[in-house]
Amino acid sequence: MASDKKVFIYMLTAEEDSITDTELDMLSSALPTALSQRCEAANAKELRHDRILAYTALMYALYEAGHDPDAVGFSFSELGKPSIPDSDYKVSMSHAGGIGIAAISCDLDLGIDIELLNERAASTLQRVCKRFIPDFYPEPSALTDFIFDGEPSFAPDLEVKLYELIPKRLEGRLYFEKSTARCCTGLESSKAEKWTCAEALLKLDGRGFTALPQLSSIRDSAHLYSTAVKPHGKSSLLAVSLATK
Repeated sequence: MASDKKVFIYMLTAEEDSITDTELDMLSSALPTALSQRCEAANAKELRHDRILAYTALMYALYEAGHDPDAVGFSFSELGKPSIPDSDYKVSMSHAGGIGIAAISCDLDLGIDIELLNERAASTLQRVCKRFIPDFYPEPSALTDFIFDGEPSFAPDLEVKLYELIPKRLEGRLYFEKSTARCCTGLESSKAEKWTCAEALLKLDGRGFTALPQLSSIRDSAHLYSTAVKPHGKSSLLAVSLATK
């Protein structure tokens, strides 16, 4: 039986031979003002490019949902949680290492996070633990254990689909095709993937890392989905985690 509730996730990867800097600039110029301004405010070229990818993925998600992306307004909380005023749609975005991702649902509030599965994820975990939950430092594994004291909780009537956007060119113009959907139904066990689950929960909450000490109560009221994927053109595995309530 078809699910009553759905979350759609779109992922866009930039490789040197797939999307050029010039094309990224063109994608940025086509974004709504609220999004393009956040791209321009990035303090590093890599961060700006990653934001462009995530926001472009969001534009595609809105288009697929039957909306004119240019007619949709956006706002951000003081801590960066995105929203679409006067709309039933909930959105969340994340980016890392030349990859942008966006999640959209008209049913549930959500938070999404991605991480490349490498040593950098582990060092990030240590640094954030030391700053926000010093009692866990220098044993960051205690935080990941803390996140998952209980069994994972999945919403039985929720369908989560992940698509990759593949850049294509036609007559000199860049456009995107979406890959076959893969369903996110499981929860992986590696520490790096658990960390993406933690960040997804924090994005769902909206208070950012300052909410880490309350992560247990946030976790108890949320559903978690996680999967590991290898994006088109990337050699590294990527963890994608989604939290909903």
